[in-house]
Amino acid sequence: MGAYSVGKGVLQWELGGVFDQQNHQLFRYKSMIYQQELSMRYGLIGERLEISAQWGYQWESTLGSTFKDIHQSDIALKLLLFDPYKNPQFEAVNLYSWKDQHRFKLKRLIPALSVGIGYHFFSPTNLFNSWYPTNSPKFMLFTQNSLTNRLVLVTNHVWDHVQTDWPEYRFLASLTHTLGRDWSVFYESEFIKNDLYADHLLRIGGAFLQTKNLQWDTHFALNFKETPRRKTFGIGISYRIDPHN
Repeated sequence: MGAYSVGKGVLQWELGGVFDQQNHQLFRYKSMIYQQELSMRYGLIGERLEISAQWGYQWESTLGSTFKDIHQSDIALKLLLFDPYKNPQFEAVNLYSWKDQHRFKLKRLIPALSVGIGYHFFSPTNLFNSWYPTNSPKFMLFTQNSLTNRLVLVTNHVWDHVQTDWPEYRFLASLTHTLGRDWSVFYESEFIKNDLYADHLLRIGGAFLQTKNLQWDTHFALNFKETPRRKTFGIGISYRIDPHN
């Protein structure tokens, strides 16, 4: 997720499905997991404030048994604290030098910065989150850099399940390159760390902007450990309702 909101009065829906194949060499089992995810984002104050809600349902087949339950249910707020592009001199146009206008500028390393706070809601009998309390908070930090006119770097820092016995830290860095008006590709590196599970996932994917309000995306991810070895494939769609169109 980037540092900016979807825009004041804009409602964006995101629907996706993820297939996750896991092969645990130490405990000698295989799992097939499918997750259905739905999220909503709504901009409240220009580019500064956004409210979001996420919901996910999971089907899992392990050792001949099948499990299914909600694996995600939370709400969050995100606030933009700093936007370098609010300074009109940040991207001032040099009409006298084509070379200066198109060269890489170190000031592009100054990111937009947002913070967020969220809250999880789980049933006490939830199959996939039984080791967590029914409710727990999370805190987030987002940065976004437009390194060039086509290359954008986004980072997410998430401190999850805070004030529980199993706090978790996640870091994600995403580099997106636009190929034209409608197509883009991205590369992501995600680190997960807690006392129950730690991992490093590499993810590649692409997106196609079918209309100005409708976008499709897909990705493939894998990790480099065998406890478990993971391969995932996902596809998603997002649609926004923009009153300004």
